[in-house]
Formats: sequence, C-alpha cells, structure tokens
Amino acid sequence: MERAIGRDLAALEGMEAERLAKVKRRAAWIADRFIRERQKAGTIICDDCAFDPRDLAVELGVKPRGFLDVHHKNPLDEGVRYTTVADFALLCPTCHRVEHVRLRKSKRQNS
Repeated sequence: MERAIGRDLAALEGMEAERLAKVKRRAAWIADRFIRERQKAGTIICDDCAFDPRDLAVELGVKPRGFLDVHHKNPLDEGVRYTTVADFALLCPTCHRVEHVRLRKSKRQNS
C-alpha cells in the first residue's frame, strides 16, 4: 500500500489512528494533483453552480483558485477506501456548505 501511495496512484483513507501518522488522512497530495489537472485544463470553476472566479480574481489581484474549495465526495465515515482524483469536486464556498448540509441530512434520514 505504501508503495502505491508513493507512486501517487491512490491513497487509502479512513484507517486507524496509528496508521494516520504515516499516511495523511485526507490525501492532500491527491487533492493537489486534482487541482493541478483542473488548472492545466483551464476548468477552475464551481462544479455545481459554474461560478467562474477569473474576472473577480483579476479585479482583486489574486489567483482564481483561492475562491474555490476542494470537496471530498466520499466522507471518511464511509469506511476505508482508496481515493483518486475522481473522488474530488471543486466547489465555491456556498455550494460546498450546501453539499455538507445535504450529506448531514442524508445521514439523518438513513439512520
């Protein structure tokens, strides 16, 4: 498993606390890869509402990426699993908050 992580192919998440010291809990290097791919493709926009921060970023003199959050589609409490760049979404802060409210409501309804 550690060799696979070292190759940056996938990251195992949701493991016991002792293992978390060796493997980052939220697979930050995979999220970074996700962002690099999106920047290269020129798709730094919100995946839900299509907010495009480019004009605002130019106006304020900041990078467009600073207006968007990387969202993990599969919460850690779903158990141990491998994470890839396909497990992330790029969301504006409002859509990100809405998604977390949806996840909480869904958990309550399924409990």
